[in-house]
Amino acid sequence: MILKKKVEIAKELSTTWYGMNEFYIRDNNGYILGFAEQKK
Repeated sequence: MILKKKVEIAKELSTTWYGMNEFYIRDNNGYILGFAEQKK
């Protein structure tokens, strides 16, 4: 499944200065949800 076709991407996948891979989406109620994992 390709996530980009199902939801609005609020912030593309990126690596932060503190070593996390993060991206954010907007759900159907307008809330922004963040997903992150430590960079390996």
